[in-house]
Parts: sequence; structure tokens; C-alpha cells
Amino acid sequence: ALFISILAGSYPAFYLSSLKPSLVIKGKWSPGGKNILRKSLVTFQFALSSLLVIAAIIIQQQIHFIETRSLGFDPEQILTVPIQTDYLKTNHETVRRELESIPGVLSVSISGNQPGGSDWGIPSLAEGFTDENMPTLRVMAIDAGFLETFGMEILSGRSFDDERATDSAAYLINEEAARQLGWTDPINKTISMTAVDR
Repeated sequence: ALFISILAGSYPAFYLSSLKPSLVIKGKWSPGGKNILRKSLVTFQFALSSLLVIAAIIIQQQIHFIETRSLGFDPEQILTVPIQTDYLKTNHETVRRELESIPGVLSVSISGNQPGGSDWGIPSLAEGFTDENMPTLRVMAIDAGFLETFGMEILSGRSFDDERATDSAAYLINEEAARQLGWTDPINKTISMTAVDR
């Protein structure tokens, strides 16, 4: 943007510096045969300046949209710790309890990723759909404390419960998934993931 601004402003600066003030004041100055080129360059400069202004307005609007849009969760005061070692993967419950015992820690959750991150890439099939018309859904594994940790609200149904063994095969979907699936009441609907025997 800086280079374009310099380029766009260079011609008027050089052009004005070449004028003779005495001739301009006396009315004897004439644009000469380069009038068409001058008009073209001025038109180009005006169009380029207008384009840059429009682009700046669009970028500002997009930034404002990103900053004010509701994400569906509270991203503040959340620390994400990647589980990358075999010890953490094997002893994640022990690590969770240790973290929960730290003063000031309100909630701890273990998940396959964080909201907005990548998913496992495992194909799913919802009730009433076939492989051909099933919309693509992003799947993320979470535990019972995930919604509380991220400050998410449930519109219908309930969160996972560690005391219920059947919840290991249950799903929670968001509003966008319900919209794409056409489910106005998703309670007790089924979703299968045959690649992982679910």
C-alpha cells in the first residue's frame, strides 16, 4: 500500500515542480501536446485512490465483524495445553486432577482440539441421510467438562455425564449442524461413525 501511494503521488509532484509560476500567473502556460497523457494519469490516480479507500473500508468492516461476532463460547482466560507426549496421553486424568487442584483454576477439560481447530476427518452418517447427500460435519472429541470450561450454553438436551456409560457413544451438535441436517428437534436422532465402530 505504501509503494502504491508513493507511485500514485509521484507524477503530480514531479509535474507541479516542472511548472513555471510566472507563466501560470500571466496565463501564458499551455498544457501542450501531452494533455491526454496527463489526463490519463490523473484519472488513473483518482481510480487507484478510490480503490484503496474502498478496500480500507471493507477491511475495517471485516475486522469489526470478527471482533464483535459471537463465537458461541467465551475465549477469555482459557489456557490451552497440547497433549503431545505419551505420558500425557496415558495419564491425562491424573494431569487433569493436578491442574484442577491449582488455586484459581475454575475448570479443566480434555478435548481432541479447541473450537475452530481441525477435526479428526472421520466421515459421519446422520439418520435419514445417505453417503451421497450427507453434509460434511466437523467432529471433535470432548469430555464432560468441555462446555463448562468454554462457557457454552445448551439450547436443548444436556451435556455429557461421566456417570453414564452410554454417553461414550453420544453426540452434541451445534445450531449450524442442526440447520444443515434439517433437524428442528435433534433430540434422540442418531449419527454413526462406522470408521471407528460408533
